[in-house]
Amino acid sequence: MKIGNSNFANTNEPSTDSLHSWDRQHQLHPWAAMDAWREYDHMLVENAEGIYLWDASGKKFIDGPGGMWCVQIGYGRQEMADAIAKQAMKLPYASPWTTVTEPSSILAKKIAELAPGDLNNVFFTTGGSTAVDTAIRTMHFMNNRLGRPDKKIVLAREKGYHGSTYLASTVTGKERDKSRFDIENRLVHFLPDVNSYHRPEKMSVEPFEFENLKIVHSANYPVAANWKLALENYMECYHCAPAHLEYSRSHSLKDPSSANIELKNCMLKKSMDVGLSGEELHINLLESNNVEMDFYFSRYPLFQGYKTGSKSGEKLAPLLGRLKDFDGGTSDIQIGILNNFLSYSDHVIGYRFIPRSLQITDIEVIWMVREDAEEGKDYNLEDLTWLWHCTSQDDERIIALNQKGVNSNHYVPGPLSNMEWGIKAFHAGYLKQLEEKTNINS
Repeated sequence: MKIGNSNFANTNEPSTDSLHSWDRQHQLHPWAAMDAWREYDHMLVENAEGIYLWDASGKKFIDGPGGMWCVQIGYGRQEMADAIAKQAMKLPYASPWTTVTEPSSILAKKIAELAPGDLNNVFFTTGGSTAVDTAIRTMHFMNNRLGRPDKKIVLAREKGYHGSTYLASTVTGKERDKSRFDIENRLVHFLPDVNSYHRPEKMSVEPFEFENLKIVHSANYPVAANWKLALENYMECYHCAPAHLEYSRSHSLKDPSSANIELKNCMLKKSMDVGLSGEELHINLLESNNVEMDFYFSRYPLFQGYKTGSKSGEKLAPLLGRLKDFDGGTSDIQIGILNNFLSYSDHVIGYRFIPRSLQITDIEVIWMVREDAEEGKDYNLEDLTWLWHCTSQDDERIIALNQKGVNSNHYVPGPLSNMEWGIKAFHAGYLKQLEEKTNINS
C-alpha cells in the first residue's frame, strides 16, 4: 500500500506487533509514568507528507503542532532533503571551536539581520533547553567578570515552561518539575501566574489597557535599610496619616477606618458606570489557609472632590484605556512581594524594591500614562510626579530611621496594629517561602 511517498508493503520489515513490543521493552518516552510505561501503546507513525501523518494501518492524521513545533514547513520537502544530503556529503561536521563554515556564517548573519535592536551576535545550540541553559550560564559568567558574583537570580513565572535540562527546568514554573525533580533553588524567584482566565466573574483590569501605557518618568530613591523594612513601610497604614500629609489629603487608605462603607459604595457605583469593578482579588499560590498572597488587586476610594492623585483633585492626564470617566478611586495592585502598582483613572504609579545589600535598598518609582498622551499638552510632568515624589522622600526618611532603630542595642520588637493585615500577609508568605526553600523546620 502506497501512502504519501512511502510504500508500506514490505515483507522484510518488522511487524507492527514486533515494533510495539520492542518499544515497550527498550524505549523510555518523555514524561512516561514510571509505574506503567511498559503498558503504553503509542501510535506507530509510519509515514508523513505535508501536514499529515499516517499510522501503520494507513489511517491519516493532521499533525497540528508540527512535530514538537519543529516541522513548520511540513513533511516530505524534497528541497530540504536535497540540501541536507548535499551538506552531509560535502561537510557533515566541523568543530566550532577552531573553524568557520559557510552555512553557520550565513545563518548567523541572517539571524542578526532579523533580530531587533542591537541583538547581532548568535551562539548556536542544539535546542531550546540547551539555549536556555547557555543564556543563564552566560549571564552568570558576565556578572562574575563584572565583579557582581551575587547577581545570579532569574525571575520566572509560575506555570511557565522553559525546558527540561537542569537550569532550564530550574526556571520552569511547572509544579511537576519542582516537586519531583531537583532544581537549583538559589538561582530563581517565581512570580505569580497572573492568568486572566482565572479571574472571578466581573473582575477585570482590561478597561485600563495597561498594554497601551508608556513610562514618562522614573526616579530612584536609595534607602539605607534592609529591603524588608522598605517593603513593610510601603504596606503599613499606621504611619500614613501623620507622616504623609500630601497623600492623606486625598487617599482614604491613610487609615482603613476612613474608607467607610458610604465612601466605598459611592465609588463602586461610579466604578460600574465607567466600566470598572471595585471587587478585590487575592491569588495565593502557596496553597495555605494563612493570609499570605502573591497577587492582590483592590480598588479603594479617594476622598470626595478628588478625581485622581493630584494636588488640586483635578485630572492629571487623559483617561486610561476604555474608561468612560473618573470614578474617584484608585487600584492597589501587588505582583509578588517586590512589585507594587497604584492605578488611578488617568495614570499609573509603579513601585519596585531592589535589594542592593544587607542594609541598602533602591526604591524605584515609575510614572505611566496612556501611550498617545503628549507632555505639555495632555499632562504636566511636574504636576504628575508631585504626590509620589513627596511621598517617596517621606519614606526615605522614615525607613532609614526605622533601620537605625532596629540596629540599636535597645531595640525590642513590638506587636503590629490590627490594621496591618498587609504586613501580616507579607510576613506569613515570606516565612512560608523560607520554610519551603530551606526546609527550615525539618
